[in-house]
Amino acid sequence: MRHWAWVALGLFAACFQPQSDTMVSSDTAGTTHTTSTHTSGGNGGRTGGNGGDGSTGGGGSTGGAGTTGGAGTTGGASTTSGGGSTSGGGPGGSSSSGGVTCLTPGDYIFTGQLFDLGDGQTVSGMTVTAFSPSGPPFESPVAGSQTVTDDGGVFTICIPPDQPVYMGLQGNGFPQVATAEFDLTADYDAGRHVSLLSTADEQVLGAVISGHGPSLDLSEPLVAVGLAAPVGSACESYLAGWTFEMADADGGPLPDGSYVKAYLNSNTEPDFTLDSTSARGAAVFYNVAVTGDSITMSYANPAAADAGCWPTNVPLAFTGHLIVAPSAISYLPLEMP
Repeated sequence: MRHWAWVALGLFAACFQPQSDTMVSSDTAGTTHTTSTHTSGGNGGRTGGNGGDGSTGGGGSTGGAGTTGGAGTTGGASTTSGGGSTSGGGPGGSSSSGGVTCLTPGDYIFTGQLFDLGDGQTVSGMTVTAFSPSGPPFESPVAGSQTVTDDGGVFTICIPPDQPVYMGLQGNGFPQVATAEFDLTADYDAGRHVSLLSTADEQVLGAVISGHGPSLDLSEPLVAVGLAAPVGSACESYLAGWTFEMADADGGPLPDGSYVKAYLNSNTEPDFTLDSTSARGAAVFYNVAVTGDSITMSYANPAAADAGCWPTNVPLAFTGHLIVAPSAISYLPLEMP
């Protein structure tokens, strides 16, 4: 199980993890802090479509007039579940994977299941939307890329290729969540590990953080960054020693006092004496006060890079930008190979 949640604090925004390979935070000490930085780059190019079902990355599935099953998504009903691919080929075709069909040829399929981090229950009725970063936060949905989680907390949406988006999660009893901006390069299954922090648990989080340093103002944006590595891999020992730096939308420096930063120690507590990650591989930026609604995040650990442990994040291809909004949580999960 891949797990980017910060369990001791109950601190979590939304973590999107592939369903394969176990991921944990290692307890092994890693590298020391270094000063060189690297801003996460764009995508590495689109991959092809899914083999075995007649679909392609560009033209979608072909064939006769099949049937679709299950309930489509809202906002244009771009996905369906269950009964096979839709009819047609070429411009009139569709992309299909795992019993899910996108009605727009070449779209990638993003699916997952939402859980309440506090009680472990699935979360139904949550609106899941792919938003364009070109508009105000949570106000520019991509056409046909919105759905509501079903009774089991499952969601499936279609996302256009070559179009940076961020995932927004919205629902009663939870703060708004925005993932880091990404450009999907293949179908993506987040599995059973998309966890949400409830509004009630967020209040507890505020008290815990405020007990260790400057008070957390939940009306301001909060940005969380977390690293993960496969269990038993060499990269587990490189969860420590990372530095994270927040900058403006163009990568320029922010004025002093624009945010409070805390790395989490080995007990998963905010430790203001740390200048890089502990073996927990996580940091939080809170009371974020920036001009505009977008920031960039850079990160550094040359020893990890030399060891082949630089985060790949395939197929999410994070762009390095995050949307920030009042009372919202933004999250950047970084996955080492």
